[in-house]
Amino acid sequence: MEYKNRFGKVHYKSVPRDTYYKSVPWLNLSGVWLEKVGFDIGDNYQIEVKNNSLVITIVQKAPKPEPFK
Repeated sequence: MEYKNRFGKVHYKSVPRDTYYKSVPWLNLSGVWLEKVGFDIGDNYQIEVKNNSLVITIVQKAPKPEPFK
């Protein structure tokens, strides 16, 4: 299967400090494409930090939910 690269933008999130708010970088990933490459709700993942890149890997799959009856 061929996968497309995805592009996004780094946003900010305000984090409260003692007397002020600090802006920190924030990434948000969502979409059906995550399912298509193997990420499911509840999976545990690891982020490997490298120079100018992040590698996200599933370390433990979530159990499959029971179907509704």
